[in-house]
Amino acid sequence: MAAQSSKRLLFIFNPVAGRAQARKALPELLRIFQANNFLPAVLVTGKHGDATRFAAQYAAQFDLVVCSGGDGTLSETVAGLAQSGFAAPLGYLPAGSTNVFADSHRLCPDLLTAAQQIMQGKERKIDIGWFNQRPFAYTVTFGAFSWLSYTTPQNAKNRLGHTAYILDGIRDLPLLKPQHLRLRDAEGNLHEGEYIFGTICNASTIACAFPLPPDRVDFSDGLFEVMLVRTPVSVVDLQNVLWGMRTHDYSNKLIDFFQTAGLHIESPDDAGWSLDGEEERSGGEINLRVARRALTLISDRDA
Repeated sequence: MAAQSSKRLLFIFNPVAGRAQARKALPELLRIFQANNFLPAVLVTGKHGDATRFAAQYAAQFDLVVCSGGDGTLSETVAGLAQSGFAAPLGYLPAGSTNVFADSHRLCPDLLTAAQQIMQGKERKIDIGWFNQRPFAYTVTFGAFSWLSYTTPQNAKNRLGHTAYILDGIRDLPLLKPQHLRLRDAEGNLHEGEYIFGTICNASTIACAFPLPPDRVDFSDGLFEVMLVRTPVSVVDLQNVLWGMRTHDYSNKLIDFFQTAGLHIESPDDAGWSLDGEEERSGGEINLRVARRALTLISDRDA
């Protein structure tokens, strides 16, 4: 019987994400890939943008791209795959401090188990988003909690995980400056006000702390889930908002929750945004759209 031809795997990994667990597990990860008839090529990120460059330049030469790191590494890899025309499916080994994308898709946090599941997994088509000309994997946010992934100290992230983000966010709530935004959704509805927080996402949670309604979130339906929070005027208002976000009770007049395939946003010129946890400075007019079922994700689940 003729030997089965090996398939080619591009492994992009961030050696310092989280507690550097991918670096420690690298030899065993490579053994898992090879045992499943993949010939891996390893590219190590050293600076911002490396994962995007690697995926954009080389994905078309491989049967599978696997990345390991946090949400930032994942987002960069997705951006590179978008530049390649999504030339290969993606497997993700979550090795960051919070791993919102992995939590949403119920990917195993143990790297070796996750690698085995990728080797034996199934292809699923999922949506990605576009923020003007920049692709993102799962979320665009502004206001409260949106900047924490790039301002919270790395040692706090490593020790406390997503709790570190929430503690920093609560500490800085009194310093927040509301943003006046006009948002028109794909159905023509206008949403306008002074907002302390907003998210446009394709995820099951906000910062692994505020779950979204499971019956509304579908990763391949071509729709964003949008939550906008108007400025509370008292501590009681703030408590009610947080309670509503935690319990899916969006009857509070300060919370606006809806789904849409796209948004046109008019924002201040100095507006600060976060795309998959990475800072983005882009004010003025912004267009967001869903690329439905654009990314092929490998996992052990059908949905």
